[in-house]
Amino acid sequence: MQKVIKFGLIVFLLYSCSAIHKEKSLSSNQDNNLSIRVEDLRKGNVLSDGLFIQAMDIEVLNGKESIKFLGSMKFERPDKYLFSFKSKSGIEASRIFINEDSIYITDRFKGKLYKGDVSYVKKKFGIDFKILPLLLGDIVGKENNSGAGDISVGNKVLKILTEERFRIIYTIDCETKRVISAEVLNILNEEILMIRYLKYYKQKERFIPEKIEIIVKTINSRINIRIRKSIYPWNDIIKYNFSKRYDLINL
Repeated sequence: MQKVIKFGLIVFLLYSCSAIHKEKSLSSNQDNNLSIRVEDLRKGNVLSDGLFIQAMDIEVLNGKESIKFLGSMKFERPDKYLFSFKSKSGIEASRIFINEDSIYITDRFKGKLYKGDVSYVKKKFGIDFKILPLLLGDIVGKENNSGAGDISVGNKVLKILTEERFRIIYTIDCETKRVISAEVLNILNEEILMIRYLKYYKQKERFIPEKIEIIVKTINSRINIRIRKSIYPWNDIIKYNFSKRYDLINL
């Protein structure tokens, strides 16, 4: 149970771990005319509207250790998130609320509330919450201006975008126009995350990933997520409440 409680914080701190330097050398295939406009891809972004993931199964694998629990997520435009993590028996262990300025982490079993400034967390741990939409395969970042262009591999296109301290390499299926994977590298060109979108389902003209695999390269861990139920679009307001009896701890 204690491991479930800690997961809410750990999953966002994974970005801060050290990595083995790995250089990426990419060049465009000038003989292949496959290309996809970023503007067209953004039209399919799931988080262009509010979203309520009511139920998702989560498994964290680290070496021989496996932790399974339940989760939910609410997103309110433009930048509010509320995550809830529960044990398999349905008992809520922790909540994470994120907005433009702050992050709050509630540990319900220990009666503690962790509060941090987004800019401080970004500076201290190297976490940029702007890339959170990657969880659902959304397109974030700006066009790469290095002149490399799109890279064609069979019927797939690799598109490189940048988001401040990160470089994101998307692999896109040219037929479905959906993201197959997203690889995140830091400013040192070190590989941090690889996210694979294994299956999609359609809801109100949007394709939402049903099965997601997140490989955390820095610590050799894997997170498997299966979304079981969602409401889209979700037009409600996120309400984040916590007991005043909780001990407040500043991050």
